[in-house]
Amino acid sequence: MSNSESLTVGNEGSLDGGLNGDYDLHVGSVLREAWSKLDGAKFPLLAATISYGLILAGLGIIINIALVALGEQENTWVEAVGHSVPGFLCLPLAAGIWAMGLRQSCGADVPFKTLFAYFHLLLPILGMMILFYVFVLVGFALLVIPGVYLLISYIFALPLILDKGLGPFEALETSRKALHSHWFQALGIFLSLMLLNLMGGALAGIGLIWTVPLSILTQSVMYRRVFGVESRTLSG
Repeated sequence: MSNSESLTVGNEGSLDGGLNGDYDLHVGSVLREAWSKLDGAKFPLLAATISYGLILAGLGIIINIALVALGEQENTWVEAVGHSVPGFLCLPLAAGIWAMGLRQSCGADVPFKTLFAYFHLLLPILGMMILFYVFVLVGFALLVIPGVYLLISYIFALPLILDKGLGPFEALETSRKALHSHWFQALGIFLSLMLLNLMGGALAGIGLIWTVPLSILTQSVMYRRVFGVESRTLSG
């Protein structure tokens, strides 16, 4: 059975439908749905996000200690590569957070262990992120606007790898092609989330307890509306 023929749930999207633009991402509608699903999701999504940050910071400290011990802290190239390692190693955790959001968006349970369920996808996710950075940086070098376009257009590449099993380049292009016809709707949603998180952070950070999980759920609702969610993503 091909990816486009596989079972999807979540009552809206599919791979073929997403590529054909058969969906709607009205800003108010997406945000309202995400907010309605926030109940019961704040703690697991916040716990996953905090765990991700702590692991990322811990790996960064270990890398810094190793660079100092090896006497390489003055080597610009070695330092740059070393400091990028924690982010790359934590990519499967980012996939786990995506999966938790997708599960919540479909009404499935959200076990914390999902955060650690995607380390077997490290290589394809790493390959995708390398291509992502190359394409976006080239886009920004070409008068900025292409870079902004790609930055928004590639947002679904990571969940397409974990949910649909696409390869690195295929995931990037599938995300871009699907969002092309609704790009300004997606931009409006991300600008709204940016504003909400800024407001949440301004309130002594207390508001982030709601805005961070809401941001994760909003992106998950967007993905589900565009592509649907595979049954294996909800049953794992």
